[in-house]
Amino acid sequence: DYAAIEPLLNSTRGVLAVVPHHAHYILSIVMMAERYREKRQVLLFYGRPEENPGNEVFDRLSHWFWGPRSNVGFVHDTPKGLATAIRALRSGALVFIMPDALRSEDHALAIPFCGRPISVMLGTPALARKTDAAVLPMISTPRGSGLAFETRFDEVVPVANEEILLTDDTQRRVADYRVMRRIFTFYEQFISVQMLYWQNARKHLSIDGEY
Repeated sequence: DYAAIEPLLNSTRGVLAVVPHHAHYILSIVMMAERYREKRQVLLFYGRPEENPGNEVFDRLSHWFWGPRSNVGFVHDTPKGLATAIRALRSGALVFIMPDALRSEDHALAIPFCGRPISVMLGTPALARKTDAAVLPMISTPRGSGLAFETRFDEVVPVANEEILLTDDTQRRVADYRVMRRIFTFYEQFISVQMLYWQNARKHLSIDGEY
């Protein structure tokens, strides 16, 4: 049911659709991209397959489902890919990003999630702030049996204004941390009772101690 997000997706504002590796997340991305690709450019932003084995499947999605002139594209988490995503969001694109993929522990912060700490990057709110894009949390959940699924959406998460935080790095990181807490709190209500459908479940459950 896309009714709640139709006003946003029918506007000219760029949208960061923030989706975890849960249930049929690829199908949720494909269905949403198919729905809106004629109205705006659609991009999937993710880690390079050379550094993230298995991500090569995303490189093939465009050819499998659409083709070169479909208005759907895929960019890697590189300086060139980031520049492409920024330009696209400023032009009103829909960009999918997966915040439960960790690029580096050195640049991550821990938040409580399903009784244990999870390390998250702060790139999502930073990207939204640079582009004035709306941050839209979404999650794919199983429904019935087989490939049946449902895509759930949260409300747009507000991101602190760039000008206010420009000179205060600590204040900016705190604000971005709150955004990620809000996003993962939304995910937790589903993943906490559907943990086996989450790609990172084994790694997360192996962490000792409560948080």
